[in-house]
Amino acid sequence: RVRERVRLMEAAHLAARLAALLEAEHAEREKCGVERLVVPIATGEMVIPVAEIDWIGADDYYACVHVGAKSHLLRESLASLESRLDPRRFARLHRSAIVRIDRIRELNADEVVLRDGMRLAVSRRRRAAIEGLLRGLRAPRT
Repeated sequence: RVRERVRLMEAAHLAARLAALLEAEHAEREKCGVERLVVPIATGEMVIPVAEIDWIGADDYYACVHVGAKSHLLRESLASLESRLDPRRFARLHRSAIVRIDRIRELNADEVVLRDGMRLAVSRRRRAAIEGLLRGLRAPRT
């Protein structure tokens, strides 16, 4: 009985350690964000890799995902998208825009200029966080 009890205790301890490792891996994946977005199109649904997104803008009740010269509408709030995207790669510029950090070419006093020349407004409140991300520092989300 003692041997059986010791084996059960060891098994319970190993199961608890395994569960903790799985939870840590799941939390790490959640922190890194999604790898793709699925947007509806006329013929079905289109899969957009997150690595191809330049920026996302609010358009009434939709989010407008800009990929190169094309844009796609997605019925989701920017807040929801922001929580799903990797905070090391995407940042909120303003209440109506999220940008992929590596697409930024310039940071001016009140706007960013993307590689393609697109200019997006930056709120005063979020400017310091954007500057920190561009310098490679991890800035807290606001």
